Amino acid sequence: MMHKLFFSIIFLIFSILCIQAISFADQTAVTRDGKQVILKDNKTWEYMMSDKDKQKVIKINLDVKRALKPFIARRDRVFKKTFDLEVDWEDNSSFDLLYRSVMEGLYYSAVRQSKINFTKKAEEAFGSKTAGNLVYLIENWGAWRDVVSK
Repeated sequence: MMHKLFFSIIFLIFSILCIQAISFADQTAVTRDGKQVILKDNKTWEYMMSDKDKQKVIKINLDVKRALKPFIARRDRVFKKTFDLEVDWEDNSSFDLLYRSVMEGLYYSAVRQSKINFTKKAEEAFGSKTAGNLVYLIENWGAWRDVVSK
């Protein structure tokens, strides 16, 4: 009898833990305008992206990478002067690491100011096409992080 009670209690605890784990998983929802979003358990959300949208992020990321390469290669002061970024320009850092660091800095610079102000600064620094692409990547930041982490 005691043995049966012990296993019943273990089974009950295990069941509660499983239900609790399931309830904390990411959930999807649909906005009023029909866009799907992922509701994360840390109280954040992001748009769900189709494969076509992910391919667009990959393409735009490559365009931005090419456009910023000369600025990063010459350790241009535009990052500090225009966007107040402190980039660690270690000689042994690969271009990809420097690019990621610059992009993260640009992201945090963008979220600290209005979209119009950031876009204007980016246009003056890099041209209108690259500025538009930067704004697109910042607006799709979760997808950008997924792209560069692979």
